[in-house]
Amino acid sequence: MTETTHIDTTSHDGYERTDFVTPGKNEGFQYPFRATPEDFSKAQNAEWEGSLDESCRGEDGIYREHGFNFEQSVGALPGPILEVGGPSTQGYDFLDDVDLPSKPIITNFAGSRPEFRGAESLTPVDALVLDALVNVKALPFADESLGMVMCSSLPQADQQIFREIGTTLPPERQGAAMNDAIEEAYKEAEDAVARDDRKFLRRHGSPIVAAMAQAERTLMPDGLLVMHNLGPRDARIAEALGLELVMHTPMVEAAWEQGTMQVIREAAFRKVRAKE
Repeated sequence: MTETTHIDTTSHDGYERTDFVTPGKNEGFQYPFRATPEDFSKAQNAEWEGSLDESCRGEDGIYREHGFNFEQSVGALPGPILEVGGPSTQGYDFLDDVDLPSKPIITNFAGSRPEFRGAESLTPVDALVLDALVNVKALPFADESLGMVMCSSLPQADQQIFREIGTTLPPERQGAAMNDAIEEAYKEAEDAVARDDRKFLRRHGSPIVAAMAQAERTLMPDGLLVMHNLGPRDARIAEALGLELVMHTPMVEAAWEQGTMQVIREAAFRKVRAKE
């Protein structure tokens, strides 16, 4: 598979590509999938280094940097909008009812048929919603050329490692092995952050780490990175890369088959660090 595969399908089974673009309130665009409304006002926020303090928590339960207005910032985006690992059918809380100044470029590494690779992995609906197949570790965009990058629920470690664990180990050992793989991936990433090895991070085995590093490279100053389902270690890595946390939902304990983990449902970062 090449690093980028452009998708040109325009219609299928009565649907047009434009059917997946929601008109905005002011001749803009809205993300084509809606988020399930959630009340964050009663959620308990666990403390974590780098989070905005309690004075930043609004009545809706969402933390915002003082003076930061998400909708205004999106409306003033200086460049194109890219989603990696998309589309997110669960939507983005922060993007609901927010007009985007341009149609987001929705990409993924593959389509919905993981048994195939490249264009063969696309279902007919994939071909209508996705604009291109793109490897997050090699984004085909110039430095400081994007206004916003979005990503949702990207894996914490290399998916090939998870597949190998699933096919070579008995079920009772898989959970511990996956946790070990995640820990190794983050330790490797944090070591690279400490030595400021950004080239390494941009091609890191963890897709979520690579996405943050690629966002730092491709975002214009004041551009936004919006992430859905991330952990406190992800937030710390993003901030170390020069992406300032400006908005986030409370962090909660989430259960999964290997145990529990701390999850921030959604967070927004703003690029403030000038390109070196």
